[in-house]
Amino acid sequence: MTNPPTTDSLPAQRIPDRFIYIALFAVMCAVVALAWPGLRSPSFLDDLDHAAHVTHFSGWKDTLGTDCFGLFRPFKNIVYYSFHRFGTPPPLLWHSIPLGLYLGAVAAVFALSRRLTSSSLAGLAAAALWALSATQTTTVIWMACFNISLSVILICLAVLQYDRSWDSARPWAGRLPACLVLTFLALVSYETALCIAPVCVATDVLRKRRLFSKPALLRYAALAAVTLGFLVLRHQLGGVSKANYNNFSFDPEMPLWKLSVSAPWLMWRHFSMWFFPFGRVEFMSTYIWGKSASMLDLAGAWGFFLMLVAAWGFTLRRLPLFAFGIAWYFLASFPSSNFIPLRSGPIEDYYVVVPGVGLAIAVVALLRAARGWIATPQGSSLGYKKLTATCLVGSILVLKLAGIPLFWHQATLWNDPLRLYLAAAYDRPAQFQQKNLAARELIYRGDYVTAKQLVDESLADGPWYTINYLLLGEIAIRAGDYKAAADYFDRSQSMADTSPRFREFIHLRRAEIHVASGNLVEARDLLLPLLRRTGGEEHYPATVMLADIYFRQGDREKARKTLEKSATFHPQKRGEIEQLMLQLASQTSVPTGN
Repeated sequence: MTNPPTTDSLPAQRIPDRFIYIALFAVMCAVVALAWPGLRSPSFLDDLDHAAHVTHFSGWKDTLGTDCFGLFRPFKNIVYYSFHRFGTPPPLLWHSIPLGLYLGAVAAVFALSRRLTSSSLAGLAAAALWALSATQTTTVIWMACFNISLSVILICLAVLQYDRSWDSARPWAGRLPACLVLTFLALVSYETALCIAPVCVATDVLRKRRLFSKPALLRYAALAAVTLGFLVLRHQLGGVSKANYNNFSFDPEMPLWKLSVSAPWLMWRHFSMWFFPFGRVEFMSTYIWGKSASMLDLAGAWGFFLMLVAAWGFTLRRLPLFAFGIAWYFLASFPSSNFIPLRSGPIEDYYVVVPGVGLAIAVVALLRAARGWIATPQGSSLGYKKLTATCLVGSILVLKLAGIPLFWHQATLWNDPLRLYLAAAYDRPAQFQQKNLAARELIYRGDYVTAKQLVDESLADGPWYTINYLLLGEIAIRAGDYKAAADYFDRSQSMADTSPRFREFIHLRRAEIHVASGNLVEARDLLLPLLRRTGGEEHYPATVMLADIYFRQGDREKARKTLEKSATFHPQKRGEIEQLMLQLASQTSVPTGN
């Protein structure tokens, strides 16, 4: 069955495919160049949590369980467990994994867009619009987001195979089974792939196929069965799916109806971030009812949402490719939109990656339609459309071109976490998590005064965010107020239970309090579990503190052996360890600081 042309399609440009492929390669090179400043940044936040999580695996079969956040994402477990078993690669090779998958996603977006538009040039334009958006920087650089690029590849290929299955006389012999396998793998990679089945329906609408014909209904049933099977498997393996998911970016006491009412505003932030990223790029963001957005903001967002729905309905017959792109944006945004209040998000630049494919296709549809309007003869009744189309398309292109240098700027921030956090901390109200992250970095750098100010600001907006109390405990230790520090750690324990890294941090700090109080046995008992994870952040300081405890107990030989063993696990600290060994030899105490 051949695919009928869409009403907003124009004759394909007669540009040889080799030039299109050269241009696509140039787009990929531009992505590498724009991301280059961030391709040597160290492991970051979620990377450390995933690395800590897999150290508790007994073997490869454990990778088929949930990740460190309770989500069923085995691809992540497999990759991080591979690093645990075979060693973490150097930074450039480390970053080549998410970068390589992202470049593969660029090719997949091109292939699908070329198929949908029946034009290699239009497919190239859609791929370029998608690939060079500043909202993609996190996905390109952050290893924790590699699965999103993988999902884009799988989603595009699944929809592509679905569309091609209608051209085959025996679709169930090849194309459709491939589509179903790709759909399942996409779902396993990233939950946003739930959009595949409805996007396939939208593809049929675009192609003007009969939705209630037997061939279509059989396809929909198969896609629904695969999707339902994934959800059942995810539930059986313990994947988080409830609305009370432990996401401290929201006030735990906020009623779920408020989250649903806020959903159009969250969607608006993602939509506007893609078109106008300047000062809007967010990740690990927060949302507080009445602070993050005013009632006027929420009302305006509902107006935006209704206008976008109206635009989809108005163009469904007039500009079906544009309507398809808008439908893709809606459908791919739905899993994280919180219209169904799953407490996901709330606002993340990497949440725009999959919906952004639809936005890129919609922009290309506008470009093609505008070209047709502008090309109408002089004196035509479409004169107002010429002016409107020229202004609209010109504005969109200027915004997207102006946003390309921001990609480079965002990539440079990844080499300085403090700048990255502060860039997002004050772009809108109540960004308490970003202030907390900035405070963590300042504590690491020894600026406790400024860190305390940021923690106080974070605590004022998010008193339930218990990591604030963990940081206050750290600051109290540095001030010598061990009683206050112990109290703060008690309050932060509930959050620490969700992350091995936070548990280890508290164990180390409690041990430090016990050492300062002379309770050496209690301190040793807290430190010994930290030695099991040799790659942990607290492993090295734990070994130094343990050596100091053995020295204080009079067992200099055990202290020396502890430091020697530590040197085998931390060769980069060998010079520092040798200094500690010299101090042991001269009968002075071993320093226990970080």
